[in-house]
Amino acid sequence: MDIRDIERLGRRYDIILSMDVLEHLEKNDALAVMKKLEMMCDMMLIISLPIGRQSHGDGDENIHQLHKSIFHQDEMEKYGYKIRSMSKFTRILRFVEKIRCFLFRLEYKEGRFVAWKEFDKM
Repeated sequence: MDIRDIERLGRRYDIILSMDVLEHLEKNDALAVMKKLEMMCDMMLIISLPIGRQSHGDGDENIHQLHKSIFHQDEMEKYGYKIRSMSKFTRILRFVEKIRCFLFRLEYKEGRFVAWKEFDKM
């Protein structure tokens, strides 16, 4: 399934975690997906994003790894999200990020931030 069609799942979730997804979409598509995720979420949406422009290096031929949009911390705050830099966030998220990088042969970078928005839809 294409993430841009996520609403087709027709479900609601208490918590949604989106790690390193939105930057791979064109900006308008990424913002639309973010809104869809917000609509599907009852308690908290957590989004992990790189700080600034980052690439996976020349060795990766996978076009789906390209970063097509950039999100800044102050921009996410304007959308109503709370912000923490990954280096100041919990150890467990850093651990999960390192595992993800190992599994997908990505370079681990500290230059990430986490944005979250809380909802009271229950």
